[in-house]
Amino acid sequence: MLCRLILLCSLLLIPLRAADAGEVTVAVAANFLTTAKGLAPAFEAETGHRVLLAGGSTGRHAALIAAGAPFDVFLSADTARAEALLASGKAVDVRPYAVGRLVLVGPADMPKDWPRALAKAAQNPIAIANPALAPYGVAATEALEAAGLTIDNLITGDSVGQVAAFLATGNVRYGLLALAQVQDGLAEDPQFSFVEAPADEESLVQSAALLSDNPTARAYFNWITGPSAAPTIEAAGYHLPRPDQ
Repeated sequence: MLCRLILLCSLLLIPLRAADAGEVTVAVAANFLTTAKGLAPAFEAETGHRVLLAGGSTGRHAALIAAGAPFDVFLSADTARAEALLASGKAVDVRPYAVGRLVLVGPADMPKDWPRALAKAAQNPIAIANPALAPYGVAATEALEAAGLTIDNLITGDSVGQVAAFLATGNVRYGLLALAQVQDGLAEDPQFSFVEAPADEESLVQSAALLSDNPTARAYFNWITGPSAAPTIEAAGYHLPRPDQ
C-alpha cells in the first residue's frame, strides 16, 4: 500500500513540475559564455527551467538592455555596468558571480614571468578587447600603462572571444584576454604559452544583474551566484567573489 502511495505521489508531481517550468533568457559576457553553456544543463536538470544564452561584449549587451532588450538576466564582465542598470531601474538586483583573471597569451617560447613577457609582447602587435565595450579591454590597457609600455600596433576585437579567435587563426601572436578563454582551447595548443597578470581582484569582479523579477529569472540568478555553480566557475579559470565584493 505504501509503495502504491509513493508511486501515485510521484506521478502527481510530474505535471506540476512541467507546469511550473519556465524559460530564462540570459545575456552573457563573451568571456563567460562557454562556462555558462557548461552550467546550463545542471540548472535545467535541477529546476526543470530552460536556459537561453546570448553571448556578446558586455558593452553591447548593456546598451541593448538599456534600450529595452527583453533579457531576464545579464552576466556582465564587470560590476559597473550591472550597477548602472540597477540605478536606472532596468535591473532589480545585482550580485557578483566570478572574479576574472587577465592573461597574456604568446608563442611557446615567451618568457614565463609577467614583466618580461609583457615587454617582449610590446615589441609586436598585441590584440586586446575593445576597452569601450569590454572590461577585459580596460584591464589590458591598464596593464600596459602600468608597465609603461606603448604599443605601436594595437589590434582590438569586440570581445575577448574575438581576441581568442585572432590568436587561434594566427592573425596575431600576442593577446591579452581572460584565463577562461585560454582554458577553453588555447592552453591545449603547444604553439601557445600564457602568463597570468598580477592579481587585481577589484578590477575584474563580474556581476549578474537580475532584469526580470519573475520566479524563473530569480531562480537562475540565485543559482548562478550561489554554491551550486561555484565549483564549475572556479574550475573554468575564475576566482570566486569574496563576501565583501
